[in-house]
Formats: sequence, structure tokens, C-alpha cells
Amino acid sequence: MSLVLELIVLPRVLVISYKKQLFDEPGGRKLHNGSVSRLGGATFMPVILFAICISVTILLYIDPSIEILQIPEIGIKQIFLEFAFLFSSLILLFFIGIKDDLIGASYKAKFAVQVLCGTFLVMSGIWLNNFNGLLGFSYIIPEVGYPLTVLIVVFIINSINLIDGIDGLASGLSIIAFAVLSHGFYQKNYLPFALISMASLGCLCAFFYYNVFGRGKIRKKRIFMGDTGSLAIGMLLAYLLIRYTMSIPTEKGYIVDFPNPLIMFSVIIIPCFDAVTVAIGRIRRGLNPFKPDRSHLHHKFMRIGFSSHLSLIIILLMSAIFITLNFVMVRFMQIKWILLIDVIIYALIHIWLGHKLKIAEKKQVT
Repeated sequence: MSLVLELIVLPRVLVISYKKQLFDEPGGRKLHNGSVSRLGGATFMPVILFAICISVTILLYIDPSIEILQIPEIGIKQIFLEFAFLFSSLILLFFIGIKDDLIGASYKAKFAVQVLCGTFLVMSGIWLNNFNGLLGFSYIIPEVGYPLTVLIVVFIINSINLIDGIDGLASGLSIIAFAVLSHGFYQKNYLPFALISMASLGCLCAFFYYNVFGRGKIRKKRIFMGDTGSLAIGMLLAYLLIRYTMSIPTEKGYIVDFPNPLIMFSVIIIPCFDAVTVAIGRIRRGLNPFKPDRSHLHHKFMRIGFSSHLSLIIILLMSAIFITLNFVMVRFMQIKWILLIDVIIYALIHIWLGHKLKIAEKKQVT
């Protein structure tokens, strides 16, 4: 339903964009040519929420006894509280995102809204309360877990926002993430969260088509997600990942999945590693870590001669390989060693890219 709704709604948004001349113009760091609408992400929140509500309504109408929104160890009240705060956060991000896409918004305003959204998540009872052995830590006390959760929410939202540099990259990486989360929640029989994951997945699949293949004869179908979309997707991923990894207290202690649930964060390993690498690189060069430039992973692939589509395919394959490798390794080694291996592999990739960039720059000089 989410997929179909997005395919219906996006063309209408394109019509509005062309009639009102609401375009993202080329220039500066932007890699696209020609005027392209960046209001695709404005459809994400309405489509996802509508698809979830209608799907649940239809299921309950068909079978009133179905327990689609009930998880015994969590409780319907807690689920309602989480959804209420989550949807409130999405609405706030929608407002600041649409403002940024249309007339611009300061990074301070966006940061303040993101912090508030992270606070909403903590207020709903969702926070990272278990490191499951990462860095030698296990259960986390609330005094540490609460601010850490807010920080993680802000980091994930910005990671998705920053990786949105070439057609299909942010949506493609998010499609992979939501697909894995959908399967994970379904396996745990956490159907309410699986619904959110599947609705987000369907919406992004439809958007991916317009974003990547809206060229040539169908160029007027091309559209960007903009900040409205990337902020919403980042928030949804942050909520679902923290919800999946959160240990649930019981009378006998804590319910902890095996293998390590913290491994689920592998689904966004590329955006997170890219954000950290870019920030460190800017600091080393004496630049503002928040100032945009062309030092992202996809920029490096394109600077050594790869096309945007080939760069997209390579990065999506990298994400899939990291996820698969981590999900296999977690059955044989501790999470801290897996993280170390991931960092080493990612560092080697950047060393290779740096070598190729030096060769490319020498050729340009000569």
C-alpha cells in the first residue's frame, strides 16, 4: 500500500513543483544538471502514516481479534506512547524540513529540532540501555543512556542527511536498512515495528525509481528527497534501531536477543562511518566540521572517474557486504572485534581512494 500510494502521490508533487517553479538549482557542491524538484521527501511522512493506519484498520476490520498492535512483553500502552512521540517528532521534522527545502533554515534551528526529537524518544521510554559488551560495557544507567540516546538520534539523522549526495544513495542505503529491520522485527514477532519498517521500505522503493531513473525522455519525473525526506528517514531509522537493540526488563532480568542485537546498527554503517570520516578530515584540515564540501565517500568515487550510477552501485554493494559480514561474524566473535574489523576495512578503502585521487590529480596537472 505504501509503494502504491507513493507512486500515486509523487507525480502530483512534480506537477506542483513545475507549476510553482519549486526547484533545486545546480551549482556549488551540487552534482546534478538542470532544475530538479527537491520536494519528494515531503510525501514520505504522510504516505507512511496513511499506509500504516489504513493497513491496521483493514486488518482489524477483517479480523477484530487479531493482535497486530500487541506485544505482551512491551504492552499496548507503551507502544501507543512510543508511536505518539514518534509521530510528533516526524511532524516537527516535516515542518523544519519543508522550510529548509523551500526557503532555507539555519543549522542551529535544525539541530534544536533534532535534539527535541531525541528527547521525545527518551520521554516515550525508548533509550539505549545495553551495550551488550561493546567497549566492555553492558547495561547502561539512565543518567548515561538518556543523553547518549539523544546524541545517537541526532547523529543518525545527520548521517542520512549528509549521505544524500547523489541520486539514489540515501534512499538505496535506507531501503537496505529497512528491509533488514523488517525481517528482524518480523522474526521477533514485533509486528507494529515491522509495519513501520515495511511502510518506509515501500515508500522509498517508489521514490528510488523517480530519483534514479527519472532521466532522458522521462526527465520530468526526476525528483530529490530534500531535507524533509532525509530528516524523516533518519528519525525512523534511529527509532527502529534503538527499539530493536533495547533490552526489555522482566522479572527474571533482561530479555536479550542472540546474536547480539547491537549488530543491527550495521544497516547504517556506511552513512555513520562516512559522517565520522568527513568530520575528522575537515577538523584535520582546520575547517568547520559542519561546513559542507566534496569529501564524502561518493564524491571520492566520482573524483577518481566513476560515474554517479557506478558509484551508487559500489556503495550499495559495500553496505550489503558489511551487513552480511557482520551478521555472520557476530556468531563467532564479540561485538568490539567486529567493530574493529569494520573500521580497518573502511580505513583501507579510504586509503585506496586517497591513492587513486593522488594519481588522478597528477594526471590533471600533467
